[in-house]
Amino acid sequence: MAPAVNQRGYDVIARTPEGAVERISVKTVTTSKTALFSQGTFSEAQRVRILLIDYKDGEVSIKTLVDRPASEILPLCRPNGTKLSYALGNGTPRSQTFDRGEPIAEAVYRDTLVKLHSMGSVSVWRGGTEVASARPVLEEIARQVGVPPLNGAGNKKNTRTLGNDVMAALGAVTLLPAGHSTDTKTPPLSSDVLEPDMRHVPRPIAVESSGVDVLRTRGPDRGIRRGRDQRGEVISQATIGHYVVRMHETRSISVMEGGEEVIPTKPALRELAKAMGIPLDNGAGGPKNTQTLGADILKVAPVSEIT
Repeated sequence: MAPAVNQRGYDVIARTPEGAVERISVKTVTTSKTALFSQGTFSEAQRVRILLIDYKDGEVSIKTLVDRPASEILPLCRPNGTKLSYALGNGTPRSQTFDRGEPIAEAVYRDTLVKLHSMGSVSVWRGGTEVASARPVLEEIARQVGVPPLNGAGNKKNTRTLGNDVMAALGAVTLLPAGHSTDTKTPPLSSDVLEPDMRHVPRPIAVESSGVDVLRTRGPDRGIRRGRDQRGEVISQATIGHYVVRMHETRSISVMEGGEEVIPTKPALRELAKAMGIPLDNGAGGPKNTQTLGADILKVAPVSEIT
């Protein structure tokens, strides 16, 4: 990332395969057909990257619309007051969906296999092939097994929550660690089998709801609520698909999904950062902490209104 906020004309500093340092201007769009750049600072960037944030079936994907040298973009721009306007469509979209991680749990319903991945995503499989759109299948299973379609706020559950709830109702089985078989015919694990390292992924927990066990994802939260209460008001936030990333007065970072806070925060931030091309490591080569990672995301993502 850039060494400080509000750098002139660029957002990210990256190293090319040849080892050269490159300043990149990053723009994100959702429905806009144009991207705007400042005429006065455009020359400071050496490369332009324009990302389309798409939200479908409760999952976020980020498509790279443009990734070209700034010298190639400038002739294609038109003056627009103090801005330069670039019409989208000149680049070739390249889908870059989130890395959802390895399956960590699964459940079977008739001919359908439902998997929970380490980054929280839910996938649906039939006949050994992944179903392109998971939500309609999950909704049908939910109706059959009596899982409520609405969350506590009266809104439709997103795909992840619905998938978790369906898996809980079906009796999800925790999978063996990476490198072991995940054959769905494998019997449930005994207590002496080593389970995956769950310290850094959302952990399913069972709660009672409408006569069936449903899942909520959370991390170790002993003492966390007190910390959340001391973070102060939200001073900045950005909506990225079904996530809302927030910065508080104390510079703490929180992530919301479907009106509920995502705990732990870091896996969701890493998921967003990887899809947006934001480095996960700091200048010393170690992983960024939650505060730094969230701040870097807020530098690039379009800021949304605080309500």
